[in-house]
Amino acid sequence: MSLNGSPSPAASRGGFMLLEVLIAFLIATLALGAIIGAATASLRAAQIAARYGEATVRAQSRLAEAVNGGTLPPGEREGSDGGGYRWRVRVAPAPGETPHRPDAGPATETLYAITVWVTWRDGSGTRDVRLDTERIGPAVQAP
Repeated sequence: MSLNGSPSPAASRGGFMLLEVLIAFLIATLALGAIIGAATASLRAAQIAARYGEATVRAQSRLAEAVNGGTLPPGEREGSDGGGYRWRVRVAPAPGETPHRPDAGPATETLYAITVWVTWRDGSGTRDVRLDTERIGPAVQAP
């Protein structure tokens, strides 16, 4: 206190310092919360990207198996790939491909549309990767 009874400038400044410190803690807490939120979102996005990458590799493997396995029997096949991944392969004559007519002589080749799906559960939903291609293969004669 000063001689005239009023608080000294140093004493009145002490009250403002406490308020400034509390505001600084509040700002730091908000900034830390934002940083943690951004880091969590980044980690989740990286996990999703890794699962998509793994599913794409699995789908490419199934596609290679379908087109390099010799004959392309039309139809659908599916199964489990492990690790929570499921796959499905569909082989069908390509859209617009003229069906073989028995009176036109034996067809030797046909254009096939090949689709591979790999799906997995992610939280409460499912995600998938789909690959499509077309390949020429031996014609399957109708019975």
